[in-house]
Amino acid sequence: LLQIAVFLLFLLTPMTHLHLGLISLLLLTLCVIEISFGLTCVGVIIAWPMDSMQGYHAIMSVFLFPLWIFSGAAFPLEGAPGWLSLLMKLNPLTYGLQLLRECFYYGTPIHYLSPDQMTIAVAYSLVFSIITFCAAVYLVRRR
Repeated sequence: LLQIAVFLLFLLTPMTHLHLGLISLLLLTLCVIEISFGLTCVGVIIAWPMDSMQGYHAIMSVFLFPLWIFSGAAFPLEGAPGWLSLLMKLNPLTYGLQLLRECFYYGTPIHYLSPDQMTIAVAYSLVFSIITFCAAVYLVRRR
């Protein structure tokens, strides 16, 4: 959270001439916390049964890189072929990224998501975090 705050406030915001208000910063913080929580739970799910740190890092690299690539960060969801569009729509990071983009434009006439899309993005991200949290708790309590 601190790395993202430093990156956004001191590097990205001045270069893009975005003027983030207090509510935008609060929404961005909540989105980053929620996304970080879900990804941390994924890390626990993968790390808990592992015996070596090297194996954990190898699996996390193989797992997280496609999540990032197919989230809409590398190329947009619009115009993607059918199979790729479906893959991107199943990816929880797609919705987290959409929420982050929307938070940047809060309070301006520009909107990245419609109200229906915003509801879906929030719900999908929260459900992802809840499911990964429950799975992580189950794994930790099992051993």
